[in-house]
Amino acid sequence: MKTEQPSVLPMILYAEDDIDDVNYIRKVLAEKNASIDLVVVTNGSDAVDYLKQSSDQRISLIILDINMPKMD
Repeated sequence: MKTEQPSVLPMILYAEDDIDDVNYIRKVLAEKNASIDLVVVTNGSDAVDYLKQSSDQRISLIILDINMPKMD
């Protein structure tokens, strides 16, 4: 029986509520063949919750929209 190995790819946490901006970042990463896990949350509160609850230590970069719903 195979067990899934945790990803060793670096991770970007991207807090963005505009789907067009999210799609743009995904497109750029794909065009650059970037080996990166992209985690997208849609507001600042979810970003804080993700950081509090995640035991994942791979986050290399956090990109935050300045004007977010719920929490800036």
